Amino acid sequence: MYPNDYCDPCQQTVPPVTVPPPPVCAGEPCVELYKDDCVLYTGPNFPCLNVTTNERLESVLIKIMTKLSQCCCDDIPVPVDCVVSEWGPWSECVQGVQTRTRTVVTPASNGGAPCPPLTETRPCCQPVNCVVSDWSAWSACVGGVQTRTRTVTTPASCGGTACPTLTETQECDGSNPVDCVVSEWSDWSACSNGVRTRTRTIVTPPANGGAACPDLTETQNCINCVVSDWSDWSACVNGVQTRTRTVVTPASNGGTPCPPLIETRECESGCATPSGLSAQTIG
Repeated sequence: MYPNDYCDPCQQTVPPVTVPPPPVCAGEPCVELYKDDCVLYTGPNFPCLNVTTNERLESVLIKIMTKLSQCCCDDIPVPVDCVVSEWGPWSECVQGVQTRTRTVVTPASNGGAPCPPLTETRPCCQPVNCVVSDWSAWSACVGGVQTRTRTVTTPASCGGTACPTLTETQECDGSNPVDCVVSEWSDWSACSNGVRTRTRTIVTPPANGGAACPDLTETQNCINCVVSDWSDWSACVNGVQTRTRTVVTPASNGGTPCPPLIETRECESGCATPSGLSAQTIG
C-alpha cells in the first residue's frame, strides 16, 4: 500500500504527498513496508475492495487479505471421497469359494479418498446330505423284540441334512420267520494255484423258518496271459532290428499280465564280405 511517511499518528489530517499510481484492482497486491498501526493509506479509493483514502493502513491490509482469501479459495475444487454401496449377498459355493460384491455410488474426485475393494471372497463348502443304506432284515425275536439296522453311506457335512435313525425295533411273539442276512463280498484275494477267492459273513442268522444263508465263499479261476513265440528278427534299419509276438490268451480274473510284445536290438547294416569266390582268365 502507500504509507505516508509524514503521518503523525496523533493527527487525523495528512499533508498532501505525491504517490505513484496504484495497481489495478486485480492480481496480487504490492508488498510494501508497514510502519505501525497508525499509518494511513494515502492512495486512491478502490471500490472493489471497499478501500478509501486516509483509512488506517491496518484496515486496508485486512480488507485486501480478506479479498485474497476469497479469491484464492473460490476456484479450488473440493475433494470428494469415494462412496460405495453395502455388500451384496454371498454367492453360491463354487469350487470351495463364495463371492460378494458392492458398487461405486460416488466416485472419488479432486484428490478425495479412493474406493475400497469392490469384491470379497471367503472359503466355503457345499452342503452334503446324509445318505443311509437300506434296512437290514429283522433280527431274530429275542425277549419279544426284533431289531433291524441300516448304516451311513455318506455322512452329512457343511450343514447338510442330518442322518435319520439307524436302528428300528418292533414287538414280536417269537414265531415270525427271520431270513438270513449276509454282508457284502470282500475284495478278491490274490491268485494262488490258478484260483482266487472272496468271502462274506453272516449278519443275521435265519430263525423261525426264515430263508437260509447263501454261500459265504466264492472262487474264480485265474487266467494268465499266454503269448506266441517271437517272430524272426527284422532287417537292420538305422542300426536297429525288431521282433514281435502276439497275445494268444489275455489275462483275466487277476491272472498274470502279458509280458512285452516288442523287442529290439542293435545291429550293423553294412554288407558282409563274400567268401569262396574264384575267377578264371579267358584268353
